[in-house]
Amino acid sequence: MPAALHYNGPMNGARDDRPEFAPVDSDTLPRLLRGEGFQPPEGFKALVVELPGSPGEAVGPAWDWQGTSRDDAWWPASTVKILVAAAALSAARRLGFSTAAAVRFDEPEGPHGTTLEALVRAAVTHSDNAAFDRLAFVAGHAGLRRWLARQGFAGTSLWRGYSGLYRDPATGRGTLTVAPALVLCEGHRTLARRPRIDRAPCDVPEHGSRTTLQDLAECLRRIVLHPRLAPRERLGLRRADAVLLQDALAAPRERGRGVADGLRSAFGDGTRILHKPGFACDWFSDVAFVEPVVPGPRWIVAMAGRPGRDCLDDAARRVGRILAAKLTDRSAGD
Repeated sequence: MPAALHYNGPMNGARDDRPEFAPVDSDTLPRLLRGEGFQPPEGFKALVVELPGSPGEAVGPAWDWQGTSRDDAWWPASTVKILVAAAALSAARRLGFSTAAAVRFDEPEGPHGTTLEALVRAAVTHSDNAAFDRLAFVAGHAGLRRWLARQGFAGTSLWRGYSGLYRDPATGRGTLTVAPALVLCEGHRTLARRPRIDRAPCDVPEHGSRTTLQDLAECLRRIVLHPRLAPRERLGLRRADAVLLQDALAAPRERGRGVADGLRSAFGDGTRILHKPGFACDWFSDVAFVEPVVPGPRWIVAMAGRPGRDCLDDAARRVGRILAAKLTDRSAGD
């Protein structure tokens, strides 16, 4: 592992062959936010992780709101699409295909053709539910479960299909456990895969999905820091895969901008923000990478709360002001 990064392993500590980060501080963020008169929305959860501003700097502290960064009792909606997109690209790489590969699905309503790159952009930028399901089909549900375990995302279990292309007979809900036949093509290489059904027992109520802010933040951290990480930390991705995910996370989106806008208002124009929001069942969540114009640390901010799409707007503005002030203080000290 490169000595310059001083990386200490996933925050969830699920992999026993690497030491953990220092424990997440659950007192500082509530104290700072309450000092600003913050009133948390219902079910509020938050995690802030400081990242090195340049090679040679150590990973900074991690703060959360009252221990909620490990909480999986909430509905993560579309934020989990970054996990599935990364898993699908990793699976394609293992099969010898790049993001340029064409893929055709043999679905109940007829064949559907597209490319892996188009699926990633549709699922991550535009939050298209059918694209999300199809990326899960590329990974295969059993493969997705193995990938999550291999990457140390012990707080995540994904079973719910969002488009309803296939439904679980017991619940009538959309499912990711049934995958259609598909064909991957790139250049002179073609791979055909038969339909699959994952019959493993579901460990989430109502055939749903669960994750934690720590898993989401760790996935995003490894996407944005991809070139600096040792190979085993790179989510099984090529550099081009990570670049595609970064581009899809940074691209303008039609809605779900409240957290990003709140953070940007504190740091100013030109701040680079990559993020994946999600909204369903009255839960809004977002996981965002914040890179200010001023040289120095960057941050990952992950939050969830309810009710409504704007429930985190005030929290984002206040967290942004706290971090911007920290950056200003550090610059003044230099």
